[in-house]
Amino acid sequence: VYSVPAADGNSIDLVGELPTGQNFYWDWLRQPMTPDGKWLVYAIEKRESDGSRPTIALRSTPIDQRSTVTLTPPFVEKGGISYYKISPDSKHVFYVADQETDELPELYSVPVTGGAVTKLSIPLQNGDSAGEFYLSPDGTQVVYKATVGGKQKLFRVPSTGGPSVLLNESSSSTNFLVNFSPNGHQLLFATHERNEVLMEHTYKLYIV
Repeated sequence: VYSVPAADGNSIDLVGELPTGQNFYWDWLRQPMTPDGKWLVYAIEKRESDGSRPTIALRSTPIDQRSTVTLTPPFVEKGGISYYKISPDSKHVFYVADQETDELPELYSVPVTGGAVTKLSIPLQNGDSAGEFYLSPDGTQVVYKATVGGKQKLFRVPSTGGPSVLLNESSSSTNFLVNFSPNGHQLLFATHERNEVLMEHTYKLYIV
């Protein structure tokens, strides 16, 4: 990955050479640079002998120089990152990973410049998992999906950490569709529940 001034100047290799068996990538559906244009955030994947490619680290570097910062701590064996997002204010990276326990995905945040990692999701047990998450436009709140004890639940938590607030839960198959208002003060979400016995579908819309 290279950076070069738009007007003129020398290109800078921001990633450099990686060890054999490792590749870098970013989510092509999202901007790999922070919104303020100052940092590049990318992931490192490792090719395993079984053909799998777990994401083993998140890294960042200033866009105008190679000064690589590894954002994530070493993961448990076979652990890896599911996905990540950059905060709207360019200050943090949020990610879901089975970082501490294999096959137990949890939600974390870390400063884009590096530093202490904060776990945002509620305490989870084997068989539970944190899933997709959404950031408010002002970057102060995170809404995330989680499967807890076989139930699908929706939580809201401050982006800096703290207690999670349960917004909704269901014991049946549920899809949560989430959208923040432009100012981030209100949250709109919809649910779809399916009754397998009666073959009925129930749709509900909430605003909080």
